[in-house]
Amino acid sequence: MDERNSALASRLIDEAYVRQGRQSLAQRSRLLRELLACRTVPARGWDEMDVERLLLELSAMDSNNFIGSLGLGEREGRVACPLVRRRHFGLAHGIGRSGDVAAVQPKAAGSSLLVKLANALVLDAVRGCGVRRAASALVLPVATGMAVTMAILTLRAARPAARYVVWPRIDQKACFKAILTAGLEPLSTDKNFAVPVGGSIVFSTSPEAVRSVAQMYPGRASASPVVDIFATLLYQGAAGLAAARAQRKAVHAHLLRALTAWAERHGEAVISAPRNPISIAVTLGAICGGGAAEGAEGATKRATLFGSVLFARGVSGCRVVAPGATKSIGPVRFLGWGAQCDDFPCPYFTAAAAVGLREEDVDAFVSKLDVAVRDYQRLVRRERAQPAASERPAAEEAAVAAGGAAQAVAAALVTEGSS
Repeated sequence: MDERNSALASRLIDEAYVRQGRQSLAQRSRLLRELLACRTVPARGWDEMDVERLLLELSAMDSNNFIGSLGLGEREGRVACPLVRRRHFGLAHGIGRSGDVAAVQPKAAGSSLLVKLANALVLDAVRGCGVRRAASALVLPVATGMAVTMAILTLRAARPAARYVVWPRIDQKACFKAILTAGLEPLSTDKNFAVPVGGSIVFSTSPEAVRSVAQMYPGRASASPVVDIFATLLYQGAAGLAAARAQRKAVHAHLLRALTAWAERHGEAVISAPRNPISIAVTLGAICGGGAAEGAEGATKRATLFGSVLFARGVSGCRVVAPGATKSIGPVRFLGWGAQCDDFPCPYFTAAAAVGLREEDVDAFVSKLDVAVRDYQRLVRRERAQPAASERPAAEEAAVAAGGAAQAVAAALVTEGSS
């Protein structure tokens, strides 16, 4: 509210109240001024009103939101559904231009400013996480696998004679597919901010390398992933980011203690991985070994069943790795898929202390692990007593036919519990 509007407002309410209101607006405007001047994550996070206010101000700078605007082109930021418009804050033009996802777009000054600020905040956040030498960062509107593909394609363009990518084995399909998609051959020697899936961050000590990745993107891109990370960094602030990292480390220590105690109770062991500060692996040899008579194939089957029991009990993200599992990606066949090696000696499961996990989540998870072991052992006893598929209860058989091991396990648990 400028001087003239304040004077007009003073005719309606007491001037002292108008002056007080203007002071509040000035404080909020100062936040934006500091952001534009410093281009770093604010020390203290903004409240939701300030974040939303800034996004709406940036949106008002885009041509599709001009008062009295007439757009006669094919891409004028028209949005049919009001719900979709509100979800995107009216930022309908997207980001970038043909040939450069980081380029300024003449019709969308607000969106372009949003991109520049988001990239600056991300670079500051990356440096704050310990990568001090990072010189440039870019928020890409694609998830991790496609971001890896774009980075590799950029490197391939710079070195057209290169044929191989040196890849320490990581049993995760997106990474390997990215290498194949780029038309290169992998040569074996392998989440950070709480935002929805759809974006990724590319950073480097070389600004030119990041610029080349931006220029590899074909055409415009969605602004949604940029809005997500921009709003999140403003809301959390540097203090919030530091607190989230500290909490994650504390929860990791709590998870390690809890899983170590659980493993001791069940005759298992935590697999030592001192260089992995996020995930913890626990053997399942005693629980899912299956005995010498059933061999490796039986252990694989049992481990898969245990994973299904966990999923049926509402535990997601806990990965069970079964010995003998195979996976083909393109022309390459991997043995012992999931274990990062061909012949890991026993099945195991992993649990990750990722950003956002709480100690109470860990306690609930360990309790469900105990329940899962009991459920699993009941199912194994029942399967050994009635191995024939024809003898399964109708609910379980129907779930199998519907196509899901987890659904089948859930049906079996319901049947077992009611008997």
